[in-house]
Amino acid sequence: MLKCLQNIRIRNRLFITYSLIFMLSFAVTGAFIFYQVRTIVRDNIQSELTRTTETIRNMVLNSADVAIRNYMRAVAEKNLDVARHLHRQVQRGFLSEAEAKKQATDVFLSQKLGSAGRVYCLNSNGIMVVHHKRSLLDVDLSGLPFVQEQIQSKSGFMTYDWREPLEKVSRPKAIYMTYFEPWDWIISVSTYRDEFTDLVNISDFKQRILNLGYGESGYPFALSPEIRTTG
Repeated sequence: MLKCLQNIRIRNRLFITYSLIFMLSFAVTGAFIFYQVRTIVRDNIQSELTRTTETIRNMVLNSADVAIRNYMRAVAEKNLDVARHLHRQVQRGFLSEAEAKKQATDVFLSQKLGSAGRVYCLNSNGIMVVHHKRSLLDVDLSGLPFVQEQIQSKSGFMTYDWREPLEKVSRPKAIYMTYFEPWDWIISVSTYRDEFTDLVNISDFKQRILNLGYGESGYPFALSPEIRTTG
């Protein structure tokens, strides 16, 4: 074979040598470009999937917020109607104010939202006037940041993080308030936000999620963390 190579003209030898060098260079360059393009495409896909997932997450969170807010507002306004009705009974002479407040308190404390949600009332000074825990009655809570916000707002929706004494971490809590001025009661419906997952209606955002397809065949989907077993 060496003898055959020696018999080839120098011009042909150079042509073969340079051809091999060019072919090797093209192969190396092509492999490098392929790797770079693959990395760019993969990063773009991951970025797009992350963006789409975050969009879906925000849809679910917004839907949950709306559902929780509407439910709590309905409860708070219903309790405000109870206070107004009893106050009218006082004005008509059917009840004393003390009796009306006692009946309103009984109605408020009979309600429970989720496992820990309750109805309570503060006055404009941050004094607890209605609460299921007797130890908190007539206690000045105006030093707490969320109570200060309640005193200032008196009505509407607000959220804050709260940690019970025996809990290790804080949990997001929600409050919807209405204000009954004749008794100076800030009627507050309070509960942990994670106890209202059943209020989220998938139909509220189902079509918007399905419209977030990716490429020609990509599609979004959602899974429940609940594990079901069959016996």
